[in-house]
Amino acid sequence: MNINDAITGQQVSAIPLAPTNIFDNNTWSQIAVGSNMIVANNWTSVQMTTNLGWSIGDIKTFVVGGVSYGLRIIGVRHDIQVGGGLAGLTLDLTSGWGPTAASPNRARFNTTGINSTGWDRSMMRQGMSGLGGTPVANEAVLPTIRELLPTDLLSVVKTVIKPTATNGMNTTLINSQDDLFLFSKVEIFGNSTMSATGEGTHYAWYAANNSGATRAKQQPVGVSAWWWLRSPVVGDNSAFCLVTTSGSASNGAATNNGAVSFGLCI
Repeated sequence: MNINDAITGQQVSAIPLAPTNIFDNNTWSQIAVGSNMIVANNWTSVQMTTNLGWSIGDIKTFVVGGVSYGLRIIGVRHDIQVGGGLAGLTLDLTSGWGPTAASPNRARFNTTGINSTGWDRSMMRQGMSGLGGTPVANEAVLPTIRELLPTDLLSVVKTVIKPTATNGMNTTLINSQDDLFLFSKVEIFGNSTMSATGEGTHYAWYAANNSGATRAKQQPVGVSAWWWLRSPVVGDNSAFCLVTTSGSASNGAATNNGAVSFGLCI
């Protein structure tokens, strides 16, 4: 607060600092400033590196409940924001959520073994029985995770449009509006085998690191974990796609307990 503001009693909003060239050293507010610069200048990932010093694959670490996590840049100007325009950065969790492979760190997609809800109306996305974000006890569905994330991170997250098949028996796309989301089959693998076409496009980091070893994830303690994708399996009424512990594509019934590795945009 400067002297003039002190005299008038006006409150001054904090102005975020300019971003630094080491991605992990930035606050979430600084990362948001950099992301806005990317959008305003229509920078590619190469231009982002030239101007900000950030690269595809850079990781920002954060701590929740004493557990360290990483969010990695996987796309630049990739996702469409609700209301129009592109989000500057898309990031993915580099691990599964939660310190171990046991509950409450894994989650079912639905309470029953069906994919008729698709992604849009699933328990994974909406909470218990799809009741608009009610957390589920002992399961790491997205509404539960959202409540645990740092507020300074949540304050800069953009809501984006994620297209996904209605369900396994109906490939009509539904454009969900998401702040946290699971990835589709094509976004991770670059193909739509098992899933509907049109569920997004391959992210740059996964395209450049297109192997099982780079797709495989662990819990933060180092235990291998298979992780859910949001794509219903086409022609099937019970399963969603997933990434196995070896990083290959597979699928499982919605009642299976899988690791949750989400994405978000800034």
